[in-house]
Amino acid sequence: MKRKKAVAFLMAMGLTFSVALTGCGNSGGSPDQETVEKQAEKETESGVSESDDQSAKTSEEIAELELVVGHAVIMPEKEDNFLEKKIRDAIGVDVTMNILGAGSDYTTALNARISGGDIPDMFQAPSTDALMQYVENGLILCLDDYLDQLQPLVDWVGGENGIKPNRIGGKLYRVPKAPQGIYDLLVVRQDWLDKVGAEVPTTMEEALEVARKLTFDDPDGNGVQDTYGFSGSGLFGFNAILTSYGGATTNELYLSDKGLTSTLLSPRMKEGLEMCKRFVDAGVVDPDIVANNPEVLRDKMAQCKIGMASYDWANMYKQINWDLITAVDPGADWIWMNPWDAQTGETPRYHIKSAVNTIGSWVISADVADNPEKLDAVLKLLNYVVSEEGNRLVCYGEEGRHYNVEDGMIVKTDLMTTECEYIWLYQIASRNEMEYLSVKFPEAEGSIKAAMETDRIVTYTEAVIMPEDFHMEDMNKYIEENIIGFIFGTRPISEYDQFIEELNTSFGFGEYMKIAEEQLKEQGYME
Repeated sequence: MKRKKAVAFLMAMGLTFSVALTGCGNSGGSPDQETVEKQAEKETESGVSESDDQSAKTSEEIAELELVVGHAVIMPEKEDNFLEKKIRDAIGVDVTMNILGAGSDYTTALNARISGGDIPDMFQAPSTDALMQYVENGLILCLDDYLDQLQPLVDWVGGENGIKPNRIGGKLYRVPKAPQGIYDLLVVRQDWLDKVGAEVPTTMEEALEVARKLTFDDPDGNGVQDTYGFSGSGLFGFNAILTSYGGATTNELYLSDKGLTSTLLSPRMKEGLEMCKRFVDAGVVDPDIVANNPEVLRDKMAQCKIGMASYDWANMYKQINWDLITAVDPGADWIWMNPWDAQTGETPRYHIKSAVNTIGSWVISADVADNPEKLDAVLKLLNYVVSEEGNRLVCYGEEGRHYNVEDGMIVKTDLMTTECEYIWLYQIASRNEMEYLSVKFPEAEGSIKAAMETDRIVTYTEAVIMPEDFHMEDMNKYIEENIIGFIFGTRPISEYDQFIEELNTSFGFGEYMKIAEEQLKEQGYME
């Protein structure tokens, strides 16, 4: 009855949500006794339990699970999906991964299925707002009653500390994941620094001076003033400056020595905005920085238009992207830098790092609890993908074909590149990030390590879920509009305090901070 009411509610609402997502085989027959013994041994090692009669794997005994996700990745035909065959052979679960489009198309398609009463066994919630609706209407399985059976998963994410970001109202609805890495880096062309007689900048003042040289001293030697000293992918690019002042281009919650605060409330936020404006007023910032996306920025870098940038290692140092960036000028020598020191006495930091890893989290249909076979299959799958065998499978493919183990290290083969482009979708509980990225992209290992080790502002914004009647989107839009205004001079920075007051009076920012503090205390992030 609850499910029928929930479906009727969703149909009546005609729900559509914005997407927050960051980015098949069949084997029959019975295995021989040796295979059964080996499989039982593997299951013991991985923490995956099997019933005594699992050895007779007939097609009728294989539990089926449908997993649904939104993305543009191209999946193989079911009979060609080696990974799903391997999962079936390992734990007796026939997994089928279905893609319902990307972006808003996924949201529309998923909600159409839910409204029609056809809820996938497991799926990625397209947004926090959508997830809240699903939870409130009893469509999502609470995992608290199954934690004892999910001990391998609990251990994988680091115990309660890894679980608590996935709780909603104190109950566990999202499948917890291991932390993922941060990709953002500050980069500069070393060959252009050599050309204009400059060193890699370490402070804000040095960075501004270097940006001037890379703009006005003809670093590309073509006799035309057609370069800019600094750019980025969208407004976030200015975090290269703001985060060393404790600020950011968006509202981000973090813990200071005085308790919970926001980057907007940093006592040095105005100093950071002044420095951003100095870059803009000096004429060294790409005038299209706010409109840039990663592909546009990469094109500008490839066309030798940019000298320094706030970017990410994946769009630069993956071989396929490096080849694009250096296609016009093979001598382009892009290196990464440490965060620029604002000389405030604080540790220089670049960009933000969320302590709450929930974007793209998987959830499970509440209907699964009414089907013992499906429930058992879900528990097996969640434990399997965090076992050594299972996690290697969903990360690297098949040993001996897609990778080899040499001196204890995983070494990819050429077939990993050509046959494993889709398997990351099955990393339901994430992966060992540094190992994974180094194996997949050995050519970028140095930049990956640098990105992992860069100091960031650690934020808790994602842990806060505001009431449905709080107009979060409107507030964030107003914040973005005004930050752009302060940086580009359409609103004087002397009005920043007035701007904060406007957030309080017109958008309930003070109430937002109060609710955030209450929720973070409830979740154990602060006392």
